[in-house]
Amino acid sequence: MSKNELQEFVTKEYLGEFTEKVILPGVGKIVDNLHKEMRVEINEVWVETKDVKNRMQQNHNEIISILDKQGKILEKLETENASHVASYKRHDDNIKDVLHRLSGVERKLKIQSLLKKPRSSAY
Repeated sequence: MSKNELQEFVTKEYLGEFTEKVILPGVGKIVDNLHKEMRVEINEVWVETKDVKNRMQQNHNEIISILDKQGKILEKLETENASHVASYKRHDDNIKDVLHRLSGVERKLKIQSLLKKPRSSAY
C-alpha cells in the first residue's frame, strides 16, 4: 500500500471504530488486570497487617502478665521486708531493755561491793 492509499484508508470513522473495538477493550482488560492485582496486594497487606497486630497484642498481653507477676512479687517482698524490719525493731528494743537492766544490776553490784568492803578506821 502506498502512502496515499493508507491515508485514504485511515479515516476518522475507521479510527473511532478501531479505538472502540480494539484499543478500549485492550485498555479495559489491562485496567481490570491491574485492579485485580491491586486487590490481591491490598488483601495480602491487610492479612500481614492483621498478623502483625495480633502478634503485637500477644506481646502486649505477655508483657502485662509479666508485669503483674513482678508486681505481686514486689508486694510480697515489701510485706516480708516490713515484717523483718518490725522484728528487728522488737529485737533492738529487747536488747536496749536488757542493757538497761544490766546497767541497773551493775550499779547494784557496785553498791553492794562497796558496802561489803571493810571500812578503814580513822582512829
